[in-house]
Amino acid sequence: MTKWKYRIWLVTVVLIAAAVLLAGRWIQSAALGSSNSHDPSSLHDSDARSWFELYKETRNGVFVLLAAGIALLYQRRNHFAKLLADSWPRTVAAVQAAIQYTHAFPVGGAPPEIGEARVANQILFSNVMEGLSRSIDEQRALFKNPGSTGPFSRGLYPIEQLKQIQQAIGVLGYGPNFNPSNAVNTRLHIVNLWQYVCHSVPREFDRVEL
Repeated sequence: MTKWKYRIWLVTVVLIAAAVLLAGRWIQSAALGSSNSHDPSSLHDSDARSWFELYKETRNGVFVLLAAGIALLYQRRNHFAKLLADSWPRTVAAVQAAIQYTHAFPVGGAPPEIGEARVANQILFSNVMEGLSRSIDEQRALFKNPGSTGPFSRGLYPIEQLKQIQQAIGVLGYGPNFNPSNAVNTRLHIVNLWQYVCHSVPREFDRVEL
């Protein structure tokens, strides 16, 4: 449960509790009428007395349900925050690997001292794509994507941005298809997408301002 949704549900529960209290005051006022006594047994109207007694019996049950709802919201929020915090370092590593891939050398163009470790071959390409796929699947398990049309055309962070980063690496390719000039444009595109993710996701964490 995202922080925004948690706050919405929490405010809703508080408003329900306030409505129950206000309804109780109204029922009490209507039931007791002009009587100076706050004891419903002093009422002569059996219907009014019955309504007041029904409210008193159900009020505590409603508050118990609301308290249980708040506890459930808090539990779901903490569980979501923990899963997101656990997956976030892996997402950072996957995107950084994609950025470093744009600095790779084309096949046959690496200096002898570099070797094959930073050559844009199929092995390095596959490792980068696999890391991004794992991050996308992890974030898909946490966030629900509303789609690619309408007011949420950018998708819900960070799934859509991670998909676009993976697509950019896929277009860049490997081996003879890898072009260093295209890699520069791909790097700038990935950095822009990553800045959007970095601006959105950390807001879900409870950070302390120093």
